[in-house]
Amino acid sequence: MLAPRDDNEATDANPGDDHLYRGYLVDLLEALAKNASFTYSLRAVSDRQRGSRRQDGTWSGLVGELIAGVSTAIIIVIMIVRCLRNGT
Repeated sequence: MLAPRDDNEATDANPGDDHLYRGYLVDLLEALAKNASFTYSLRAVSDRQRGSRRQDGTWSGLVGELIAGVSTAIIIVIMIVRCLRNGT
């Protein structure tokens, strides 16, 4: 889970908005960066959307920024929920 970091939590994370986030994905990214010797920067997508295809064929949100080259990678929380129907 990726969540806003509490104001009282201090961190020595990479520069940028990284200090604003906490959770499993941030911990995993920190471990990967340490083991693979790379740096990263976290930030919220500008339009706060995951991404949907527009009528003109372009994409908004995270997907749009990835396609446009604004971002080189994205991380997102995905939840899979099983919907129960009567008798199934």
